[in-house]
Amino acid sequence: MIIIAGIVIAATLWWIVMMEFFYNEYGYNHWITTGGGYKPSFGVIGPFIGAALIVLGAFSRRE
Repeated sequence: MIIIAGIVIAATLWWIVMMEFFYNEYGYNHWITTGGGYKPSFGVIGPFIGAALIVLGAFSRRE
């Protein structure tokens, strides 16, 4: 389960990096705080919360 949590975090970070890379490659910036039109909300924050819950659940199941 901890490996799954790591994969969730890695995939989310990979998506954030790729969004930043490809938008900046064409001269755009997608984050709303820096002038772009994209506002990251629960779709970006949710996987980190879910991964933390997976890790907590994995440790609470151990006896």
